[in-house]
Amino acid sequence: LRFVPEEQREPRIGQETNAQSIIHLQGDPASGESLLRSNQSLRCLECHQLKGQGREVGPALDHLASRLDRNEILKSLLEPSATIDPKFAAKLIETHDGEILSGFVVEESDETLRFRDINQGLVVLSKKNIQSIESQSLSLMPQFLLQDLTPKQAADLLAFLTTLK
Repeated sequence: LRFVPEEQREPRIGQETNAQSIIHLQGDPASGESLLRSNQSLRCLECHQLKGQGREVGPALDHLASRLDRNEILKSLLEPSATIDPKFAAKLIETHDGEILSGFVVEESDETLRFRDINQGLVVLSKKNIQSIESQSLSLMPQFLLQDLTPKQAADLLAFLTTLK
């Protein structure tokens, strides 16, 4: 963008996003899917799975629109920490041997904790080795995820995500 004269640049969403400027635009689902899979700034598939691709950290996107309506999907993109599903509430774990893990509790028993770490994947920890567990108030999904997109690109992405039923 820096080589295109400023007056010729398409406006980007930036950090001051007005959801209404996106929600009323007609998006193209095919363009939105292409954007999700190829845009370097989105990186959705680094934490979410879609049709068998991506990593299993956060919830799969395959049936997103059966859980959330169009407005809720957009809000989750613009304000990821506004509503966090308790199953995906982030925890920070420190072990007695100094390891720090960040992710979600998958399953807990009297002796062990199955934990999905954002870097290591599924980890089984002995509860005896856990020094502390802290709940995090912020989502692990990045803030300002759409800031480098144009409003039309955001509408395309939203159009695609609303087809995932």
